[in-house]
Amino acid sequence: MILMLNQKLFNSLKFILLSLMFLLFSCGKDKTISDYHQKKVDEAIAQMQSVSGVYRGQLKNDETKELMGELEIELSPKTSTVNTQDNSTIEAQVFLQAKVILHSKNDTQVVIEKASYFAGESLSQTNFSGKITINLSDKSTATMSITGRITGNQFYGEITPDLLYGIKGIFELAKDAPLVNKSSEVSTQPEFETEEYFGTYKDPLCKTGNETSEKDKCITEAYLQLQSINYSTSEEFYKFFTYERNIVASMTLYTSIGKKFITGYSFDNKTVFDLKKGTLTGKGTFTVKKASSNISLDCKRNENFLACVFITQSNGIARNIDFYPKINYKE
Repeated sequence: MILMLNQKLFNSLKFILLSLMFLLFSCGKDKTISDYHQKKVDEAIAQMQSVSGVYRGQLKNDETKELMGELEIELSPKTSTVNTQDNSTIEAQVFLQAKVILHSKNDTQVVIEKASYFAGESLSQTNFSGKITINLSDKSTATMSITGRITGNQFYGEITPDLLYGIKGIFELAKDAPLVNKSSEVSTQPEFETEEYFGTYKDPLCKTGNETSEKDKCITEAYLQLQSINYSTSEEFYKFFTYERNIVASMTLYTSIGKKFITGYSFDNKTVFDLKKGTLTGKGTFTVKKASSNISLDCKRNENFLACVFITQSNGIARNIDFYPKINYKE
């Protein structure tokens, strides 16, 4: 009987001892993993701190080599926490925040919330990259990329819009370099100013007799106004790297006889004028008696006029209109 009790006591003590050993091992393992992650975080922070600071220098158009302005990039390390893939724990992430300021005719600024950096060995190797997100006035978004290399106190690279074609800016910056005011040397940025145009077209749905006075009844006069819009600071930055400008377009129609008002069309601020291609694309909605119809306006800038095609979805008929600047228009 005593032997059986001793055996049971021995088994119980053995179980307790093994449980304690397992707990001690698990705690030690967790501590080892935690220490490993913390070491990695500390190393990453130290790496980011080694390149933090303010870099200044010139930004130039890669194609024309013209000066776009003085560029200033401030780098600072940041951390955040995220869940692991299996959601079992939380781990820290380390990255660079980049404040980018372009000093030109006007100062513009954007911020890269999360940029990556690693200490590459090759002098030709890119070791810095970041994405800029721009909220545009038409409620869409545009993205830009900054890539380059930081070596010693030098930071050189490029800024490009994520477009099929755009303007690439290249830069060479130095840490803690003074800001040099060279606004007088900055190339003139292409802009879109408010423009007014007049034109006429024959209404394809109009039917008259052969008399000249009758034919005149089918002639419609069109007045087109293109207006620039106000941009946010980040949009102003984006404009340096693209030829496209969001504008607002409106068109009013009058009879050629008596100048009586017919109707007006308004195109929303998704109308885009491409300054390099000389093209305009606008879309809008026109409502008559509670019935809505889509409208579109597509134009190509020629030497002294805009050749446009205006279409309303309700009838699908294309109206070809040559618009001449208001100052050059002859009635």
